[in-house]
Amino acid sequence: MKFVNKKVEHIKFGTGTIVEADKKNISVVFDDVEGEKLFQYPEAFGKFLKTTHPKLKEVIKKDYDNAVDLQNLESEKMEQARLDAKEKVKEEAVKPKKPAKKAKKAK
Repeated sequence: MKFVNKKVEHIKFGTGTIVEADKKNISVVFDDVEGEKLFQYPEAFGKFLKTTHPKLKEVIKKDYDNAVDLQNLESEKMEQARLDAKEKVKEEAVKPKKPAKKAKKAK
């Protein structure tokens, strides 16, 4: 699905047209705002942008859901790493320490 030339609505800027798109960003030119605005894709559609184009909606929803799933997976990995580190610190604190070796006396 091509995003370029599709209409979008922004909560503040109003109606605009997508002029450029890649896997991470979309650029929009709005009817009542000067210049081009760059948005993260697909996150902007969950917060600022919407479209009425039915096929575009499907693609965006799928991409948005995948991005959210990926973000949740990364958060879970980070939390597990944090818990693992915390557990390692506890284990180190409980381990009995070996007594220091006595130095040999010089003759």
